[in-house]
Amino acid sequence: MNSFEKVLIDASFIREKNICKSIPIYTLRLIKAIPIERRNGIKILVQKGVDLNKYVDTEGYSFVEVKTGGLFSKVPKLKHIDLYKNYMQALKNTDWDAILITSDLAPYTLFKTKKRKVVVIHDLKAIKGTSQIRNKYSRFFYSRFMKTADKVIAISRYTKEDILSHYDIPENKITIVYNSVCLTSHSVKPTSFEIQGKYILWVNTLQEYKNIFTMLKAFRLIANKTNHHLVVVGRPTDYWNKKMLPYIENNGLSDRVFLLSNLTDEELKYLYENASLFVTTSTREGFGYTPIEAAMCCCPVISTRCEALGDTTQNMLNYYEPPYDETRLSEAIMSILKNPPTKENLQQIKSTFENLYTPNVQADSILRILQYEK
Repeated sequence: MNSFEKVLIDASFIREKNICKSIPIYTLRLIKAIPIERRNGIKILVQKGVDLNKYVDTEGYSFVEVKTGGLFSKVPKLKHIDLYKNYMQALKNTDWDAILITSDLAPYTLFKTKKRKVVVIHDLKAIKGTSQIRNKYSRFFYSRFMKTADKVIAISRYTKEDILSHYDIPENKITIVYNSVCLTSHSVKPTSFEIQGKYILWVNTLQEYKNIFTMLKAFRLIANKTNHHLVVVGRPTDYWNKKMLPYIENNGLSDRVFLLSNLTDEELKYLYENASLFVTTSTREGFGYTPIEAAMCCCPVISTRCEALGDTTQNMLNYYEPPYDETRLSEAIMSILKNPPTKENLQQIKSTFENLYTPNVQADSILRILQYEK
């Protein structure tokens, strides 16, 4: 990086309470992946009081703090005014040539600037919800967010195509840079893991659109055909507690389905490495980390092809369609359990994903966009 090119990476949205969510993880992985010798001149924008060193090595970076609070901080509907003022003051007081905004959810990032502004779009699910008011706001937000940017990074081919289908954005303004996928170097058995025997693994957010219900219905169909358990990893939600738990109990699956939450990266890797099969039933994915992570642990994977999943998994996994068909899924599961892929096949998939999604590739692509591409 040339000395006159000063880059600002916006991590001001990161808090301790959201550190395990996908966009903070994306940002921290990028910060970690940039080589130390290329960090000179890169500043990281953080909210005052947030120490990123707790989560990632930040050697070589400089930091810019965004103040907290203000005149409207105790008024929920108006506190965004303080956020915007504090954020813009931090930008004004900092010397920078280009800014990277990795969160496509922060309302205070809709500013125009004469300096280079690069934004990341992860997905457009916010414009596809059930609330018309929310959808209308989200449509406005994404439109202005992208129009005020010099470059837009889409995290998959699907996300780029989705942007072009909903917004009048020049195609050459959008560059695809796939997410990085990196696993911890070692694994540890979860302390809460008491299952004896084999298991099928499902890892995702326990919301309706991730389609856990189809997984449970498919498991019910095969429960008397296999001695496998089903391990679900995710934080309990109202959807899980009010709709999925009663289904599990009413169908006599309470001793076969286990929920694990708040796992470390090392514990999750252990589950990937020791599962007989990983299944993702998701219907909405801008990228889709979990099937790639499982495959990188040489675990057989069954996936939907919804949204980005066919693209980002390179069509190298096992798939079932349509996504809500529990019978098709149950048949696919039994087929893999009876005839698992060869070790050579699983190793080939692992090697392909490791080469495609190495953090260094992502970091280099993004730095080129920030520093050289107009």
